[in-house]
Amino acid sequence: MPGPAASGYVLPPEVVRTMVWSRLRTLASDLKGPSADVWRTFARQWNRGYTPVVPWPPGQGMMPLGHAARSCAGNGLAWQRIPGGWKQSPADQVLRELRVDPVPWDSGFVQDFVRGEEAELACALHQQLRLRSLIDTTLGCAVRLRPLVVWGQALDPQGMSAEVRLREPYVLWAAQRQLFALRDEVIRQGDLLVCEAESRTARRVQAVVRASEDQVRGARILAFFAHQQLGLTLRGRGSARAAAGGDVVIGAAAARLAAVRSPGQGVACGVDAIAHVVAALDHAHWITSALCTALAGGTAPARGGQARQDTARRYGPS
Repeated sequence: MPGPAASGYVLPPEVVRTMVWSRLRTLASDLKGPSADVWRTFARQWNRGYTPVVPWPPGQGMMPLGHAARSCAGNGLAWQRIPGGWKQSPADQVLRELRVDPVPWDSGFVQDFVRGEEAELACALHQQLRLRSLIDTTLGCAVRLRPLVVWGQALDPQGMSAEVRLREPYVLWAAQRQLFALRDEVIRQGDLLVCEAESRTARRVQAVVRASEDQVRGARILAFFAHQQLGLTLRGRGSARAAAGGDVVIGAAAARLAAVRSPGQGVACGVDAIAHVVAALDHAHWITSALCTALAGGTAPARGGQARQDTARRYGPS
């Protein structure tokens, strides 16, 4: 068996748990004898919170589920909950602390377990949640920005004259329409991915490919509206110093918008496709964070850059 994986870029613990859960559901039917016993060992580990550390991109000639199974057998690393987050610890130590048995590495069930493609599905599910969160944030920014740009201090939209309504910037009235439609689409697609995770069908691969493509498209829509709203917010500042600082942030956001709009590598699934989605959402997240900070009175994103570094540490360079 290969030695412990080096702790570098790894899948987030919640993605690993979803991946293992989905794979166990896929293999749950028609289990007999030793295979059923090994399945129950995996299930007991999962129920007790045992979470393997899975390198990303996967290496050592293994797929992600291979790294997960090796950790479940007591080799390599596992996640251990600590106050405020997680830490990586030796797998055998975590198994002992949780009082669960390791799975037998040389069983036939493990050989079936490692051949799944649930890693791509789990990543798609969690990126779908991330996209929905970004949509909600950008919608909230549009609501907060509208009275500042259109009505001044008059917060009652019923008091707007026809002339004022006509002067309302496109990115304000269109943002809600476009983003609410995108949010509904994301919710429907998320439900489809959950169904695929719960019951394997012949459409699973196609569902993941479609979700990845739509996540990149959603990131582009988000990045556009957030960038435009950022310009309205920062360029409305009165002082020259604020305007100069705003131009720097707007320029950085424009560069990220261009990166989101750049075409991908034409890979429909796999490690490269996931990296493309993560990178697009990272850029959209940075712009949205800059917008939130600007609405709060600053000129630079408070956590946008750090959030991208955190994601890079978990998924690898993008």
